[in-house]
Amino acid sequence: MTAPSHRAGGVPGQASGATPSSAPRPTRRVVVSLLLLVPAALVLAALLLLPEFAARQLEALGCSATEIRWSMEGLTLSAVTCPDLQLRKTSFSLHGTNIHVLIDGARADLLGLAQRLLGTHENEPGPLAAAMPGQGPLHTSLGQVLADGIPLARYCRVTNLDLLAGRTPLAKGLSGTLKPLELSSPGTEISERSGILYLNSNMPVPWEQASGTISLQAELNTTNLDLQARMHAPSLGISHPVLARRPFQVGPVGLDLAGNIASCMAGESSLSRHGVPCAFTGVLKVGTIHATIHVLWGPEGQDSPAPRSAGPDDAASRESEPLAAPQASTADYAPSLPGSPRNLVLEIPEGPLASLLEPMKPLLPELAGARVEGSAGLKLEWSHDKPLEVDITLSHLGVTGAIPPGTDLEWGPFTYQVTDSQGTSHPRRSGEGTPDWTPLARVSMHLSHAVLAAEDSSFFNHQGYDATAIQEALQADLREGEILRGASTITQQLAKNLFLDGRQTLARKLRELLLAVEMDRSLGKNRVLELYLNVVEWGPDIWGIGAASERYFLKQPQALDPLESAFLAAMLPNPRKYHDSWYLADRPPRRRMAAILDNMVDAGWLGRRSAERWKQSTLLLVPPPRENKR
Repeated sequence: MTAPSHRAGGVPGQASGATPSSAPRPTRRVVVSLLLLVPAALVLAALLLLPEFAARQLEALGCSATEIRWSMEGLTLSAVTCPDLQLRKTSFSLHGTNIHVLIDGARADLLGLAQRLLGTHENEPGPLAAAMPGQGPLHTSLGQVLADGIPLARYCRVTNLDLLAGRTPLAKGLSGTLKPLELSSPGTEISERSGILYLNSNMPVPWEQASGTISLQAELNTTNLDLQARMHAPSLGISHPVLARRPFQVGPVGLDLAGNIASCMAGESSLSRHGVPCAFTGVLKVGTIHATIHVLWGPEGQDSPAPRSAGPDDAASRESEPLAAPQASTADYAPSLPGSPRNLVLEIPEGPLASLLEPMKPLLPELAGARVEGSAGLKLEWSHDKPLEVDITLSHLGVTGAIPPGTDLEWGPFTYQVTDSQGTSHPRRSGEGTPDWTPLARVSMHLSHAVLAAEDSSFFNHQGYDATAIQEALQADLREGEILRGASTITQQLAKNLFLDGRQTLARKLRELLLAVEMDRSLGKNRVLELYLNVVEWGPDIWGIGAASERYFLKQPQALDPLESAFLAAMLPNPRKYHDSWYLADRPPRRRMAAILDNMVDAGWLGRRSAERWKQSTLLLVPPPRENKR
């Protein structure tokens, strides 16, 4: 019996002539193909789903994008719009095992982002803070936010980034990296080192009433949110109608502020709920003036104005704005810091008045040759639930050399400028030796007393100024944002009539003060009153008491009775207006005249019974010329 033969390398039981491994080859190819196809399909599916995944992540953050697409180079998002953040183009690309992020064109409100990303409530953290296990929303550095916000990213670069703090622009056109944080643009640098965020910037003054460039340096501890900020400007242009009629320069100007913004950023946190707002303290320096500042910023109350919130129209306008060239105006950005100012205190400690006036020297020509003595201080306190409070301290004031050289007011004729009813300015002569001059001895005591009772009841008790009246007037003016009350003594009014114009500004009031202090000391009370009665206007082009008593009563000034005197005194605040409404219309101001008579009684210048009798008397006025009568 013959045994079966086996070819070398054959397989037992294989038929003679069969090709080795020809049977299993198709199966192996299928298996290998499947092994390669499955991961490829998974990668393809992942890539196909990546835009949808990205869209869901954006939606979770309250954001949207006009386009999300992927290619072999990576993922690209176009026109991403988030609350307080806009990104024109964002690209994600894979380099080895690292993700690189490139952002071209962005605008960000830092205050809004800090609130939204880190959280507005201790128990309700923001989107990024919620993704940080074990981290409180206010105990995470900016670097950690970036690292955890883009977990796999090892490099993130941005170009054309604009930063704002609420409505205030901080920097424009920044470029650099976010991981690590190093951003810069001409005049601005932002970086983070060891949990401290640094900002150095030269920027235009963000206030409408000022012009110039300020240098800003800020340091923010991104873990505990301690903030220190320093601003400096060698000179600033100031323009405000309440201060002066023309712009003026002040400088150097500096502001140092320090505080902690944690409770502000917490919004409805337990700190804020228990009435503990953010507190900032600092020093403001304007030339030789040093003022301390205290600011409290807290949660909104029902009695305080709420900050402007963005509506649909605002969002639409922001979405439509080109990011590559953002507008300089930021009026469409509302402040994102929760709450509002609750209390503001600015205090200038009492010090030499000359030093306090030094920054105003361009507006006070009297200071050029004057010597100023005495001290002054100022405290302004505002609270959200009560009006502005003003406290002024003036002590031992003395001024010499403020009156223009060559002016002799002690005796004899002098010249001063008046503006007639046609608006024309021209010189007028007065004083001893001029036709219209009336010595004080030939003026009725009733008139002198009526004028003092109406305009300056403490005339004989002050040194040319009334500190209490100045304080009350400044308080009213600052509350309303315009000059409403003059607070001028007889001496200050005389200074205005002789040397100044009628513009209502704080600069003019300071000039009045300097001149009045010197005039009160150098001339004495009787001479000041005598000059005043002879130079003030009592109606259109009616200058001095001699012309006034003749026009209204056909009398000499010494013959005026109490009622006639009260009428003339009542006209002084606005003689041209009252000439028309009272004299031409034959409607004497009986209530105002009665009040002046009462003031004369209170001062001891008129008896009560006599005052009541004069109140019931008829005021006999000279009929106005027929062409002027109404």
